[in-house]
Amino acid sequence: MVALFVLLASAIAWSAWRYYRAQREAIEHEVQNQLLSIADLKVAEISDWAARRMDEVGLLMADSATARVMQRLASGTPGQPEGSEVRTWLEEVRRRLHLASATFVDDRGNTILSVGRLFGDAEHIRQTAAEVLRTNRVV
Repeated sequence: MVALFVLLASAIAWSAWRYYRAQREAIEHEVQNQLLSIADLKVAEISDWAARRMDEVGLLMADSATARVMQRLASGTPGQPEGSEVRTWLEEVRRRLHLASATFVDDRGNTILSVGRLFGDAEHIRQTAAEVLRTNRVV
């Protein structure tokens, strides 16, 4: 009788352990799927946000008045007050569009004007400028 009780208790304990493991794996799998879904959503949101910011910057740069001022700045002909105004304008654009930095470079990738926190060195800036010229879009 005791042997039957031990056998029955062992079977119940083994069944309970298997049920526990199966439930734990199912919950872990569900949590992992939820976290992956959230991560995918956040990646999509960040990509959409970045695309909108680049579109807004592209619109600013397509403006003919902005283009003329930037052309004068690149050619080295603006006066001191105009250069200061451009710096103030670029800083305001950077702030309103929630960008970490905004850098204006010449066609060789040399920095003419930069506001905000820079990422990368001069070579990185030149490579980015070359990409902008190659793709004809803001990056």
